[in-house]
Amino acid sequence: MTCYEPVKPLPGKLIQGFKGFYADMSCRPTQQKVSRYAVGLTYTTDAPVVLCRRGFHFCRNVLHVYLYYARNFDTRICEVEASGPCLQSFDESKCVTGNLRIVRELSPEEILEELHNAHPYYLRCNTESELLASISIYKMNSANYRLWPTRGTGHYPTKKELVYLDNRVAEWEAAFEKYKQQGDKT
Repeated sequence: MTCYEPVKPLPGKLIQGFKGFYADMSCRPTQQKVSRYAVGLTYTTDAPVVLCRRGFHFCRNVLHVYLYYARNFDTRICEVEASGPCLQSFDESKCVTGNLRIVRELSPEEILEELHNAHPYYLRCNTESELLASISIYKMNSANYRLWPTRGTGHYPTKKELVYLDNRVAEWEAAFEKYKQQGDKT
């Protein structure tokens, strides 16, 4: 999708959605001057919103977040609320607003639950497979300290970042184990 495609306005005063972030709570480059976001804060802009150019972008479906961020265990997804004028792409994969509140971060269990409820089925399965693969790749290569992508660039993780990554992997492994056990019961 290019930024010149037509958009449709979203009705409603408060729209729920999801926003993806890198591990350091930064997001893809935009014209906004926010370098890192924080849960619980509201971000606003007075400039008119333009899809793919200006404003705070988010998705209404958690599966769509993975169209714009790596299907990786260290991609963070937060629940957001948009108010004010909102525009949505015609393929409904993303929205933009001038007023966005970061409500809370989703746990790996909640992300898996949202993916389970998402459609289409093949995209959900591919996303789950890639999340599992990212964990396996990290575990195989963690001894080599391979480059870690943050904010679109790669760097070697610091000791603090390695602790974060190890904890994040453990959270995802527990979430997948719980998810698998629930699937076996049904």
